[in-house]
Amino acid sequence: MKEASHKKEKVDDGRTKLDKKEKRSLAQGDQSPKKKRRTHQAKSGQDDGKPRKVLRRDERRELMAKARQKWEQLRPKSTTKDKSVVLVQELLDMLQGRIAEFVFRHDGSRIVQWMLGAGNENHKAAVMKELMEGAEEQAASGANPFFVRLACDRFGSHLAFKILRTASKKDRQVIFGKYLRGNVSELMRSKSGADVLDFAYQTTLNPKSKAELSVELLYSKERKLFETVRKRLFEERRGGAAGVGGRNVFGESLDLLEESFRDVAAESAGSTISQLVDKEELLRFEIVHAAVKEYLEVVMKRYAKQRAQEMAELLAPTIVHFAHTKCGVQVAVACVKLLDAKHRKKLVRGLKTHIRKLLEDEFGHRLIISLFEWVDDTRLVGGTVRTEMFSASRLDAELNDGGEVQKRRPRGGRSRAEKKGKAAQGKSNEKWGGGAEGESDIDVEYMKGLCMHKYGRMALMNLLVGRDSRYFNPDMYGFIWEGIDEDKFGVTSKKDETVRRRELVETLAEGMRRVMRGEMKDMLMKHWSAAVVIGALLSESTSDSVIDGIVGCLAREESVSEVVGSTCARKTLATVFKLGGSKTSCAVLDGCATELVRALVRGAGCAAIGDHLAKSSGRKDVAQLLQLP
Repeated sequence: MKEASHKKEKVDDGRTKLDKKEKRSLAQGDQSPKKKRRTHQAKSGQDDGKPRKVLRRDERRELMAKARQKWEQLRPKSTTKDKSVVLVQELLDMLQGRIAEFVFRHDGSRIVQWMLGAGNENHKAAVMKELMEGAEEQAASGANPFFVRLACDRFGSHLAFKILRTASKKDRQVIFGKYLRGNVSELMRSKSGADVLDFAYQTTLNPKSKAELSVELLYSKERKLFETVRKRLFEERRGGAAGVGGRNVFGESLDLLEESFRDVAAESAGSTISQLVDKEELLRFEIVHAAVKEYLEVVMKRYAKQRAQEMAELLAPTIVHFAHTKCGVQVAVACVKLLDAKHRKKLVRGLKTHIRKLLEDEFGHRLIISLFEWVDDTRLVGGTVRTEMFSASRLDAELNDGGEVQKRRPRGGRSRAEKKGKAAQGKSNEKWGGGAEGESDIDVEYMKGLCMHKYGRMALMNLLVGRDSRYFNPDMYGFIWEGIDEDKFGVTSKKDETVRRRELVETLAEGMRRVMRGEMKDMLMKHWSAAVVIGALLSESTSDSVIDGIVGCLAREESVSEVVGSTCARKTLATVFKLGGSKTSCAVLDGCATELVRALVRGAGCAAIGDHLAKSSGRKDVAQLLQLP
């Protein structure tokens, strides 16, 4: 031990510093550690004896530094188009043959994106050719597909988006055939890869390619089974992309499999969907919605009732993520039909904070219409939708004057001071609806905007006019009203359709009444809201408010002049007098000054208004009174 300690002191006094492991070996009596061998030998011809990796790294740094300088000259908006072409050509000459090497770097990815965006067609073709050749070389070496690695990379994914936007039709076909097809599961495992896949699905692929990728997603765990039917399913069928419409491709793929493998493929697809539901960030993608739609249709037609209802119960908590695409809203409506009363109530409560966004969404408003059509608990549906649709801004109600969220009321309820203050506050609430309970919180401005919204008005129109094909295209809304197999799944709704609609209208009609009475002029002059005026006129609950609003609008001279100058308002008024009957016409004749009505019917383009007003009123002296020709 003395000898060992002597060696240790001798080594410690030297210039070489030992690590803990070497010191421990010396303490145990081992021999002095050998010096580490140099892993990189200096070769002749290399500057300063640097290893090859270090030299290549330095060379790449210098090259990217020069490329960044050119890029900084290319970026400003003041750069002319001719100068941009020259700079892109210089960058292309500088990075020739090495573009695929730099696309996974932050700066390299951005530089190549600018080359694709600012260059001419020849530059784009050269960049795309080099990227594709580099991809083929890497694929031949056994590496993962180039575009898949690019899409899944943190920085490369941005270049993948740019490639899909700027690629020619031929290049897009290459990308689909070599990189997207067969790699759906790999792309879905990465957040950025899933974004790129969904972008390609929505913007660059034809219906046939979309169907192939969505079915491949369902076969993620049984790829060999899918490969056995892929060629017969997509390549040997006639009709091309147009032949996919209206078909359930997943169901057809099951028919092509042997009978012993069909249940295996269906169970595998269900397991894949269950895993997707657990990752809510993936549920916003349209490719997922299309795959779930295919699977749900097959389950509803071919398998037992319990299996379809279990899938609907699994999807119900996340149904709001499906409502913003065409395929997704079909899944959402199917779940509403399949769920029992208990789970429907949970679904409605889960949508409470999303009602406004759904109403104004191109596809989401169809989910709200399906709730009106199939949920029997009209009190819950009407109360939930009314709270979000007609109430004043919830944020304003939750925030006090200082901008801080008010504390929740204690369990004991309102104090005496609060109750007393509520009674004193009744007059101040007149701007929201007159002070009566249930009416004092109506947000008239939002309600008016909703009536003028292209999609927001459709839920209101469904309550006012029902399933009228003049306002609801059967090709777009027919799936909402189609029932399911009642012999298999039971009765979807027990309440009569007319009774359900009347109860919902009574719950939501007060907001309509206040808008019709106070905002009629603006409602007549907008195309989307004019249809709501006609629908409200045909509904018993709101027809009186429409008549009052029209009388109030035509009783003011400035309003009459604006109505005469609006083509939409003139056509809407003519339809109102035609459909409103004598009640509407007589109310206008009795409630408005004769001079104003005469100015209305004698205005340019208002001949139809005068004709319908005279005919529907039933009075013989109207033509003479208004001096009609």
